[in-house]
Amino acid sequence: MIAELLKNETAELHKLSEKNNYFREIYNSTLTLQQYETMLIRNYWLNLNVEQAAQNISEVESLSTLELAKRKKAHLIVKDLNNLDSPSIDLPEESFPELNSAEIMGALYVTEGSTLGGNIILKNLMKNKAFDGKNIFNFLSYYGENTSSYWKVFLETLILYHSKNRDKEDDIINGAKKAFEYFITLSHQLN
Repeated sequence: MIAELLKNETAELHKLSEKNNYFREIYNSTLTLQQYETMLIRNYWLNLNVEQAAQNISEVESLSTLELAKRKKAHLIVKDLNNLDSPSIDLPEESFPELNSAEIMGALYVTEGSTLGGNIILKNLMKNKAFDGKNIFNFLSYYGENTSSYWKVFLETLILYHSKNRDKEDDIINGAKKAFEYFITLSHQLN
């Protein structure tokens, strides 16, 4: 199954991306608003770039079940940053890699999968006194109770895409790796 293969092939990058994105602070309820702002900016650039790349998927017809327009999250991050009175979002030094259609599916695996972790992050941040009374969780709470069903639809679409494009399996995996690597690079650039 392609989802299990992606999970296994990107496990180390996934751990590294969490480590470099305030994992400990989130779970210890010590994350500051400034660190959260940095975390949002990193997620903004990843999500924006994947969303823009996904608009160019040549197999859009076969991916219509994803309803990609409903899955856009970058604008919610902007809303959260505005609510934090954040200054402008500076363009990172690292540009997002060019991706083919199969690689975009792998990158979507990363951004869609992050919504599952986003629910866990949200629960932990709600315990953090620094976040009391703040309207800054639009991004993390976007799918809400639909997170599991959105993830299920994504996985079904990914499996179907993979079944029709077995020769592109390496590209799907490479797309996920490129997305994680970009996010890790942002973690080093945007502190």
